[in-house]
Amino acid sequence: MLDEVVTAYGAGVLSLDTAVQMLLDAGYPIDDASQEVARIRARAEEDAAARIAEAAAARDGRRSQGQDDLVGSPSQGNRNILTDG
Repeated sequence: MLDEVVTAYGAGVLSLDTAVQMLLDAGYPIDDASQEVARIRARAEEDAAARIAEAAAARDGRRSQGQDDLVGSPSQGNRNILTDG
């Protein structure tokens, strides 16, 4: 059951609320479905914030080394069609 719920939720065919309810109905030890959903959402938001922070740090690290995010940027000696007209 767990694999089915994870697969269906991951594919976007089930909402998080429905996925948690299915696990509850299957006998998984979930005391309060709404609290479980809130904890899962909070964890997902924390994970997303960490990924954004890591990406920003990596971007800033490349910039401090003189590298740009875009291929064809002026700093690489190439013409940038967006800014160089």
